[in-house]
Amino acid sequence: MLLKDLIAIDEFPQLEVGQWDRVIRMWEAVGKVPTVYVGGDFNQLPGISGTSPKDSKYWNKSCVHQV
Repeated sequence: MLLKDLIAIDEFPQLEVGQWDRVIRMWEAVGKVPTVYVGGDFNQLPGISGTSPKDSKYWNKSCVHQV
């Protein structure tokens, strides 16, 4: 990844906790700080396992801005 890479994830509330954790671990492992843009609506369907990124241990560490 380059210094100013952008990771965009659409409908991220449908990701399961393990998938979201993997995205964050990969993001941290890069050693640089790419921007991660996520879009979606938590009032829609959850992931197949019934979990969402909000269930992740990383959720409260994330800098989340709601629009």
